[in-house]
Amino acid sequence: MIHEAAFRDSPLANPKICPSENINKIKREDLYSYMKTLYQPNRTVLACIGADHNEFSQMAIEKFGSIKPLWDEELKFKEKKPSGKIDTRKAVWTGGSKIIEKDLSDLNQGFNNQLPELTHLIVGLESPSFMNERDFVTSCVINTLMGGGGSFSAGGPGKGMYSRLYLNVLNRYHFMFSATAYNQSYIDSGIFYIHASAPPQYLEDMCDVIGQELIRMTGPCDPVQLNRAKTQLQSMLFMNLEQRPVLFEDVARQVLSRGRREQAQYYFDRIEAIQEIDIQRVARKMLESPPAVAALGRMGRLNPYERIKKIIATKSVPRKFFR
Repeated sequence: MIHEAAFRDSPLANPKICPSENINKIKREDLYSYMKTLYQPNRTVLACIGADHNEFSQMAIEKFGSIKPLWDEELKFKEKKPSGKIDTRKAVWTGGSKIIEKDLSDLNQGFNNQLPELTHLIVGLESPSFMNERDFVTSCVINTLMGGGGSFSAGGPGKGMYSRLYLNVLNRYHFMFSATAYNQSYIDSGIFYIHASAPPQYLEDMCDVIGQELIRMTGPCDPVQLNRAKTQLQSMLFMNLEQRPVLFEDVARQVLSRGRREQAQYYFDRIEAIQEIDIQRVARKMLESPPAVAALGRMGRLNPYERIKKIIATKSVPRKFFR
């Protein structure tokens, strides 16, 4: 929903999961056409760890060079040109809203269920592409700095209990059931967003709280919080790369998107170099983009998009105190 609101009429606005009404329309020919269009050697990265490059390349030629793809094994598909076309349009940030009014009270079922009905709100801003390396790394530090989670999350090392969304939101406002920051980066653009939830009667307050935290990103940054966020991000980087599947994916993704692969130490040093002025500069730039808002649940008379847009435009929360 948030990508549809943020990148209207762009490739990134397409649904990640096939719409249910299209499932029964997909034929075998459609699948083969899709694979013939996209599954090509010039769009493929073959990754290997712990082997000699030349030896591995020779093995790849021997094992894959003579294999015919499925769509070429059948004569009726062999000569058929793919009907699909690769969408090469640049993803352009537009901002906007995707609001779905829905009664979610029936989700809380079961004996003596004490969980309330919730309305879900996502507020997004345009963040740097991973091609803009310094700003991208800064946005990752901002994401860790904001952190967040659920109000009933259990603590533990690296859980982020000292992040801003925990300290300023979940520990302060009883009506906030969750507030988590995310940052997703692409070759053309990126999106930084906060996903929050609260009972429907507190939707207006939730908009004010999230808007307030987005504005605070441009303000002073506690050196202890900043160093903690950088250390946590560096720790997560090395910890994740200890897993072979993650390491494979890291190699393949970097080569596919950038044509080369940088070692973990490279990004460790760039994370370490981020200063308060970088956080404030990138945060200001993100807040200059028109906001994207997605909401699901009961809205009442409030338009959350207009509320968020007013807060970001005026750089102030309409009310000083919350219920």
